[in-house]
Amino acid sequence: MAVRLKRAYEQPESSGGYRVLIDRLWPRGLKNDQVQLDEWARELARSRRQARESALLAQVATSLLERGSVSAELPHARRRARMTESIATPRCA
Repeated sequence: MAVRLKRAYEQPESSGGYRVLIDRLWPRGLKNDQVQLDEWARELARSRRQARESALLAQVATSLLERGSVSAELPHARRRARMTESIATPRCA
Protein backbone atom coordinates (compact mmCIF):
# COMPACT_ATOMS: atom_id res chain seq x y z
CA MET A 1 0.00 0.00 0.00
CA ALA A 2 1.45 3.35 -1.04
CA VAL A 3 1.06 6.40 1.18
CA ARG A 4 1.13 9.83 -0.43
CA LEU A 5 1.46 13.06 1.53
CA LYS A 6 -0.45 16.09 0.32
CA ARG A 7 -1.39 19.46 1.70
CA ALA A 8 -4.98 20.00 2.77
CA TYR A 9 -5.12 23.02 0.44
CA GLU A 10 -4.58 20.88 -2.69
CA GLN A 11 -7.65 19.87 -4.67
CA PRO A 12 -8.72 16.29 -3.88
CA GLU A 13 -8.43 13.82 -6.75
CA SER A 14 -11.21 11.44 -7.69
CA SER A 15 -8.80 8.51 -7.20
CA GLY A 16 -7.30 10.05 -4.07
CA GLY A 17 -7.96 7.07 -1.84
CA TYR A 18 -8.58 7.36 1.90
CA ARG A 19 -7.86 10.94 3.04
CA VAL A 20 -6.73 11.63 6.63
CA LEU A 21 -5.90 15.03 8.10
CA ILE A 22 -3.14 14.74 10.72
CA ASP A 23 -3.01 18.11 12.42
CA ARG A 24 -4.25 19.58 15.67
CA LEU A 25 -5.80 22.61 13.96
CA TRP A 26 -8.26 22.79 11.09
CA PRO A 27 -6.74 24.28 7.91
CA ARG A 28 -7.41 28.02 7.89
CA GLY A 29 -9.91 29.23 5.34
CA LEU A 30 -11.22 25.80 4.34
CA LYS A 31 -14.70 24.45 4.87
CA ASN A 32 -15.38 20.82 5.69
CA ASP A 33 -16.85 20.02 2.27
CA GLN A 34 -13.85 21.58 0.48
CA VAL A 35 -11.35 19.26 2.18
CA GLN A 36 -13.34 16.03 1.64
CA LEU A 37 -11.74 14.06 4.45
CA ASP A 38 -12.42 10.50 5.51
CA GLU A 39 -10.89 11.05 8.95
CA TRP A 40 -9.33 13.79 11.12
CA ALA A 41 -6.68 12.19 13.36
CA ARG A 42 -5.75 15.00 15.77
CA GLU A 43 -4.14 12.59 18.22
CA LEU A 44 -1.47 11.60 15.66
CA ALA A 45 -0.19 15.17 15.20
CA ARG A 46 2.84 16.29 17.16
CA SER A 47 2.36 18.42 20.22
CA ARG A 48 3.46 22.05 20.45
CA ARG A 49 6.39 20.98 22.62
CA GLN A 50 7.54 18.42 20.06
CA ALA A 51 7.27 21.00 17.27
CA ARG A 52 9.29 23.53 19.26
CA GLU A 53 11.98 20.96 20.10
CA SER A 54 12.17 19.89 16.47
CA ALA A 55 12.60 23.51 15.35
CA LEU A 56 15.38 24.06 17.91
CA LEU A 57 17.22 20.93 16.80
CA ALA A 58 16.98 22.07 13.18
CA GLN A 59 18.46 25.47 14.11
CA VAL A 60 21.35 23.86 15.96
CA ALA A 61 22.03 21.39 13.15
CA THR A 62 21.99 24.16 10.55
CA SER A 63 24.37 26.25 12.61
CA LEU A 64 26.77 23.34 13.05
CA LEU A 65 26.73 22.50 9.37
CA GLU A 66 27.37 26.12 8.41
CA ARG A 67 30.40 26.26 10.72
CA GLY A 68 31.72 22.98 9.36
CA SER A 69 32.89 21.74 12.76
CA VAL A 70 30.33 19.51 14.40
CA SER A 71 32.47 17.91 17.13
CA ALA A 72 34.16 21.11 18.36
CA GLU A 73 30.91 23.08 18.47
CA LEU A 74 28.66 20.53 20.17
CA PRO A 75 28.86 21.88 23.78
CA HIS A 76 28.35 25.45 22.53
CA ALA A 77 25.38 24.35 20.41
CA ARG A 78 23.73 22.62 23.38
CA ARG A 79 24.16 25.72 25.54
CA ARG A 80 22.78 27.95 22.79
CA ALA A 81 19.80 25.62 22.26
CA ARG A 82 18.96 25.84 25.97
CA MET A 83 19.21 29.64 25.84
CA THR A 84 17.01 29.79 22.73
CA GLU A 85 14.47 27.48 24.33
CA SER A 86 14.28 29.62 27.47
CA ILE A 87 13.69 32.72 25.34
CA ALA A 88 11.11 30.98 23.10
CA THR A 89 9.19 29.43 25.99
CA PRO A 90 6.53 31.81 27.38
CA ARG A 91 6.46 32.00 31.15
CA CYS A 92 3.35 32.58 33.19
CA ALA A 93 3.51 34.97 36.11
